Amino acid sequence: MQSFLRAAVVGAALLAVSGCGKNSAVQAAEAYEQEACKCTDKKCAEQALRKFIEATEGKPATASSSEAETFSKAKAKAVSCASGLPEVSTAPTTGSAASAAGPSNKTK
Repeated sequence: MQSFLRAAVVGAALLAVSGCGKNSAVQAAEAYEQEACKCTDKKCAEQALRKFIEATEGKPATASSSEAETFSKAKAKAVSCASGLPEVSTAPTTGSAASAAGPSNKTK
């Protein structure tokens, strides 16, 4: 959760100044959204967040109002996607065909 708070702070700093043209911060937020929403566990989401922070840290913060809105929406969706993820992926370790076949007839 602390990582997501840091992303919010970085996002707020990027929105502080207005300017013209789509910038790298907006592109980074959109990439963060795409990556975070593909993740199946928190480790993956944290890696996506690190990439986002690296891509935006130390960059000049200029954005039009529509870009600021796009940035905010993309970042909020990424955080939303990442916030409900388990610590470790819950993907089954056995094939889906084995799961679909039902319980085995083996005795203990």
